[in-house]
Amino acid sequence: MHILPRAQRLQECPAFARVLRQVQQVHYEEWPEFIDPTVPGMPETLPCAGTLVLGLAAPPRHIGHFQRRLALALAALSHAVQQTTLVCLPLARGASWHGSADAPVHAPLQRARRQAVSRQLPDGFDGALVLAPDEVPALMPLWFWSERCGAVQGGIVFTWGHEPVFGQLCVHGSLHLDVYNTTLFQRLQAQAPGSGWAPVHGTCVEPFGPGGRITGRALQV
Repeated sequence: MHILPRAQRLQECPAFARVLRQVQQVHYEEWPEFIDPTVPGMPETLPCAGTLVLGLAAPPRHIGHFQRRLALALAALSHAVQQTTLVCLPLARGASWHGSADAPVHAPLQRARRQAVSRQLPDGFDGALVLAPDEVPALMPLWFWSERCGAVQGGIVFTWGHEPVFGQLCVHGSLHLDVYNTTLFQRLQAQAPGSGWAPVHGTCVEPFGPGGRITGRALQV
């Protein structure tokens, strides 16, 4: 697992940079400071081959077990579609992996930020984490709880290697994939069921039982 500056990673993968910029332009039309600049070789447009929303086929009811299963299923899917590298970074340009300094930090996220993966990220780092599929379990606590607590502006997005894929984990632990490569899209459809995933039809729902409550999180009125 290693880190790369944001600009370097996007320059290395102009197709993904185009996909990321397309999403940013929708989300941040009024906040251009969150939109990455164009990079050399970036295509003008990329048609989407298909969209997948996947949930764990047999989700554990306890949130701690759930995040471990989630990591193993994502690693298994990566291997099944013959992808050897995942690349994760915040959606918004300038958004730190550590979140806003004045935002409340709930107990599970505090624990995740004390782990080795988080400690290697510089303060204010908005760049990419590059990792092998088998390293996903080490990143998952920080990734999952950052999404669950809304700690990173726009959330964390990921792709595989140099593929034009826009992937996100939602707050409910579902995997959302916009795939801009027809061959890879077909391969994901075929391999997802055998890797521990099932299609999500309709709206993602809260999968957790009593163990899913976030300690210290409360509605402020």
